[in-house]
Amino acid sequence: GTSSLRQPYLEKPVLDWDCDDVCHWLDSIHMAQYKDTFRENDIQGAHLPDLTKAELRELGVKSLGHRMTLENAIARLSQPLESSC
Repeated sequence: GTSSLRQPYLEKPVLDWDCDDVCHWLDSIHMAQYKDTFRENDIQGAHLPDLTKAELRELGVKSLGHRMTLENAIARLSQPLESSC
């Protein structure tokens, strides 16, 4: 089944993610086209909550829709998983 698609990065806090974890996360939110840029800029999990729209633009995320998608996804990551009820 789909359980083979384990996402180990989801089992640790976003602040502990390395570049690989960030790239897997980009895959999961269908933003894989930005993986190379994020890697070139050494974006790790700890950086994600602090990324502004301007910084996303600097990372080559030209589309406003994509910036909003990334911001929303980051906001979801920053919420503690326990409070999902």
